Amino acid sequence: MDSISILLEDADFIVIDKPAGMVVNQAKTVRGLTVQAWMAKYLIDKQQAKFLSDGLANPQFVSLVARSVWREMIPTDFDAQYGTPEEIFNQRWGIVHRLDKDTGGVLVLAKHPGSLIHLLNQFKQRQTKKEYLALVHGQIDPDRGEINLPLGRSKSNFKKIVPLPDGRMASTAYQVITKLPLTDQLLDQIINRVGEMNHFSPSQLADLSKQMKKTYDQGFCWVKCQPKTGRMHQIRVHLTAIHHPLVGDPLYLGRKRFKLDRLWTCGQVLQAIKLEFEHPSSGEKVVVTSDNKFFLNV
Repeated sequence: MDSISILLEDADFIVIDKPAGMVVNQAKTVRGLTVQAWMAKYLIDKQQAKFLSDGLANPQFVSLVARSVWREMIPTDFDAQYGTPEEIFNQRWGIVHRLDKDTGGVLVLAKHPGSLIHLLNQFKQRQTKKEYLALVHGQIDPDRGEINLPLGRSKSNFKKIVPLPDGRMASTAYQVITKLPLTDQLLDQIINRVGEMNHFSPSQLADLSKQMKKTYDQGFCWVKCQPKTGRMHQIRVHLTAIHHPLVGDPLYLGRKRFKLDRLWTCGQVLQAIKLEFEHPSSGEKVVVTSDNKFFLNV
């Protein structure tokens, strides 16, 4: 897993390039560094926040940025139903939004309660713009379109999200960037990657090449996705629904393709490559991008 790199930073927020394989939110069941824990330590090291134990079982995470600095960033229609800005900051440790564990890319984090509430409100009101790059099985036709399907949690597998007539409406715009027919050259790239990631003999690699030639006969394509809503697993489920699941997706791929995909991927090939939002203090448009890191380059 790569370390966290900072793409943009100022007094109000940090935009990071989250590594694929890193969980965003802290939890008792999560092992290893999370984005949330990284953010808390970062702010503490910068003397912008601290934990107050005060004899409590759960220490309070407190911003050291003066309220006079950020109070004007709180929207006038702020609803304290879920707590004061300080209480929400204590709950979230600066986390504004999430990416799935195996999805890397652009993630914005808030440095104090004012920017947190302002940014949370933008996401809630769908004022932000997000763009993802995905590698999918097959070649999508038409090259541009919009997927509108209501989504909800599967009744047979709690981990899965599925299209449901009574689910929450979700909308994803997409555009095909590059189609990748299964040529001998492309197959060689994949087999070379398999060899780098696994300990296989030449004869095993040759057998795998034959299997992949049959299983991957429809090739792949790179597609940009712009989710207009923010449902859990939205892009993954929408692309699966049109019969073009993400390469390496552990939840939504069939067993045969996933078994082969896992030999050359570390999870679903999906990256948040662009995020656009309004600066919480200046109101100016902020656009941050991240480069594609996968070896089958666009």
